[in-house]
Amino acid sequence: HLHSLSSTKDASQCRIPSLLKSMSSFTSLVSSCMHGETDPRCILQLLHLLNKIQQTMLPIYGQNSNISSERVTEMDIDTLEVTFPSIEIFDAVAPYYPVQFTPPKNDPHGITRGMLQDALMAVLCEKGASYKSQITALQKDDGGHVEEKETMVILAGQMFLERLEPPKSLEYDPPSDGSESDTEDKVDAIQDLSSLLLQQPLSSQNGDSGVLGGKNALNVTRATPAFFSSLSSSLARVHETAVSSDKKSLASAIRKFSSSVAYALEPDTSSSKS
Repeated sequence: HLHSLSSTKDASQCRIPSLLKSMSSFTSLVSSCMHGETDPRCILQLLHLLNKIQQTMLPIYGQNSNISSERVTEMDIDTLEVTFPSIEIFDAVAPYYPVQFTPPKNDPHGITRGMLQDALMAVLCEKGASYKSQITALQKDDGGHVEEKETMVILAGQMFLERLEPPKSLEYDPPSDGSESDTEDKVDAIQDLSSLLLQQPLSSQNGDSGVLGGKNALNVTRATPAFFSSLSSSLARVHETAVSSDKKSLASAIRKFSSSVAYALEPDTSSSKS
């Protein structure tokens, strides 16, 4: 009986790499359908599908990335090397950010810029990913330094920072018909950073709760020191410019976001006190 259970378990484990590879291939296929798509109906449906794939598949990949180094076998290595194609998804959806869409008059489909933006942000604010397995975490570059892998959170965060503080070499136009000012566009970038890192937009903060997403803001813990360095520098520069230009809404949004990130990164001491 025990031998039978062991055989069943081994057979199940052998199917895991094949299953993950198939899931990864399907996700890559869906991502490829985004490239060059201009019909807002198709874009919206594909974004919804990609987000549903993330919600369904990421937990499965996460379960197979938590194998301890003592238990790693040749089969485990094959399993762990099958990663969820988050970067392919990012490459497919990034060209649509920020959404620049104005519905035509008498549009029978009812698709709005807000609907597309919400669907896009749901994909970019990837939740539940397990970015580094015990195997990949030990990989180092030629200089002996641990490599920082590209992830959805880092790539999306960098893209939002470019919207907040566009490089001088980047030709950037706010995604509107002219009704949105440069300041409002930068506030939107802060909102998107908040949605990404703290899993809530600034506008969802209630009363005196004091934080956005609290200690459950998991994506903020997935960002790298290098990203936080860039984030801090950009926020400081944009805030200084906003204060000197009397752009109070932007300056206030930056202060609220910064304090919320700082709080979310503080060690949670409540469990040790109880």
